[in-house]
Amino acid sequence: MAKRSKRHSSRTRSEIKESRKRLLRRILGILLLILCYVPMLGGGIQPLLSIPAAIVISMYDSAYFCMLTGVIAGLEIDLACDDPLGANAMLTVCFCTFVWLLCSRVLRPNFVYFLLLTAGCVLLRNGIHYLVTAVLFQMEGREVLWQEILFPSFVRTMIGAVPIYLLYLPCIRLLTKRVKSMDAAVMRS
Repeated sequence: MAKRSKRHSSRTRSEIKESRKRLLRRILGILLLILCYVPMLGGGIQPLLSIPAAIVISMYDSAYFCMLTGVIAGLEIDLACDDPLGANAMLTVCFCTFVWLLCSRVLRPNFVYFLLLTAGCVLLRNGIHYLVTAVLFQMEGREVLWQEILFPSFVRTMIGAVPIYLLYLPCIRLLTKRVKSMDAAVMRS
């Protein structure tokens, strides 16, 4: 019993508040991923909405959580597109890790970078899918695969990326601290 009270007393109220905010942001991020899975179940030409959701979460969260969102988003794409289970999960984990590294080390996360990174990831995923389907396995319908399925899917994904960012934007603004002074910035780091 004494260990429990000592452990709780060692954390300040602001640390407890921050951990609760982080947990709330992660729960809302997972709910956004689940929400993005629903339109992909319709059949036909599907927007890959799980990729923009995973990208926006990876831009603002930790490395391990971005990898988890990459796995979830990839499995959602595998299930919706009838791809082999885990194929897109490996790709999206790589995408999310790359985005996290860029946004934590090089870029300042914003809407323009989100759109550029989303476009690059979706085009790379569709390009790999085209190479495997059309070149490696030479499946039927490969002549029109890019024009009639993959490119319209890319366009729909990019259109759907804007509302996804706008849905996640309140989480970003409400749950991140804005540092107003340089002294507070030094204390925070």
